[in-house]
Amino acid sequence: SVDPELQPLLERGILHEDLTAAGFGLDPGLVPARPKPKPKPRPDPKLRAKLKAAETELVDAEKRAEQALGDLDRAKALAERARRAVDEAE
Repeated sequence: SVDPELQPLLERGILHEDLTAAGFGLDPGLVPARPKPKPKPRPDPKLRAKLKAAETELVDAEKRAEQALGDLDRAKALAERARRAVDEAE
């Protein structure tokens, strides 16, 4: 890739300046173009409002589910006490 006229100077180590490419320049047609980044979509205010409402509903549902699990545990304990009472009565 070195200019043939400068090759002997390079081999002897007496070349004192940078070489330029001798016909091996980069063809821009061979280099793939970098894709342009897609612009980020702007958030839709209506979708943001729907998201906020859904998140609020989720928090409420989680609270109700936690309360229902507590009710279930209390009902299981009450049923177990009733079984023991029946067993003792028999």
